[in-house]
Amino acid sequence: MFEILTPAQLGAFGAIWFAAAAAPGGNVAFTVSVSSRFGFWAGVTGALGFVTALMFYLIVVAFGLGFAIDQYGPILAILRLCGVAYLLYLAWRIWHAPTQIRPDAVFEKISKLKVYAQGALICLTNPKAIIFAAVVLPQTINPERDQTAQLAILGLFGAAISLVVHSGYSLLGSRLGRSVPSPAAKKVVNRIVAVVFIVAAIGLGLSKLT
Repeated sequence: MFEILTPAQLGAFGAIWFAAAAAPGGNVAFTVSVSSRFGFWAGVTGALGFVTALMFYLIVVAFGLGFAIDQYGPILAILRLCGVAYLLYLAWRIWHAPTQIRPDAVFEKISKLKVYAQGALICLTNPKAIIFAAVVLPQTINPERDQTAQLAILGLFGAAISLVVHSGYSLLGSRLGRSVPSPAAKKVVNRIVAVVFIVAAIGLGLSKLT
């Protein structure tokens, strides 16, 4: 591996990817929200959706499409609007989520496929993901070495980092879900998560993509 990518390259890429994955935003809010209601593995399943979307964007960048962002302005604008709308929809759902106490702190049931699809959709409708990939990858990849192998390694490394980060948030969310003592407290937690979604939606809506 180190013959293709040096430890310095992996370290720099890993640090940037970790910071992006751990930063509070729509992905983190979704992971905490889902795991607090449906348990640890639901949060991890949602993270797999994030990773799938990110890997798709890495492939897009690998084929050179991500380096011509200006040519895809209308598509990125539509994606941004879809992302804003979906984040606001999730905020509305969480704001009005049930607040009854579960017996013996048993988590609610949900289809893992549904959580996976929601996670992928959140990431796919955020055009900043492809811009992030288009900015970070060129600074990491050595053009004099096998670029396909480098992309494969970076993709797997980034996926592993994202899963570790969101596993931590899933653990936090699942513990919060078990420890909320009353319907009133649970309502406050739901409102906080909903506000995070709203802030993420506003941030995405106001952000410049080019």
